[in-house]
Amino acid sequence: MKKLLLATIILISLTSCGGPDGTAEDTDGLSPENHRIFVSSASYPGNFGNLTTADLKCKGLAELAGLTRKYKAILSTSSEYATNRLNFTGSLYIFTSASEKLLVAASISDIWGADTKSFLNKVNYDENYTLTDGVKTWTGTDVNGGVANDNCSNWTTTAANSWYGETDKLNDQWIESNIASCTNSYRIYCVSQ
Repeated sequence: MKKLLLATIILISLTSCGGPDGTAEDTDGLSPENHRIFVSSASYPGNFGNLTTADLKCKGLAELAGLTRKYKAILSTSSEYATNRLNFTGSLYIFTSASEKLLVAASISDIWGADTKSFLNKVNYDENYTLTDGVKTWTGTDVNGGVANDNCSNWTTTAANSWYGETDKLNDQWIESNIASCTNSYRIYCVSQ
């Protein structure tokens, strides 16, 4: 009976701590402090309606791909900047397959500082591990994670313009490349939280 009780206590201790070393379980191929980023496989005109709707697009694509973390779109509005709404605490990775990941940026200063230093790898794979080099992505966000002034009137209309990024860039143009009409259908960046 004592052996059974001891075995039960050990099993409960191991499962309640997440892993045998007491750390939280890895999810979506990464430890909790690191983040996974992907380019959406779907394209959208710039009138999402609001940031919540865009986040739901990321969430839906992630779930269809079998990912379990919460994902948000890297977008800004005039009242809600990407730096304030997104949780970046560790490194940022892109996945080229279910088991192969590449480091994009080692820290938050590297993520929001691509105007002074380059990414290590491009953000150019979607949630299904499909290469998306040269694709345009809505951002409405400047290189520092703030609003880039043009953002489809806070993502509410196609009768405006917005900043977009490009997936084949290693510098600030990954998020702040140029301005285009919101009638265009572009992809979005999605990042785990």
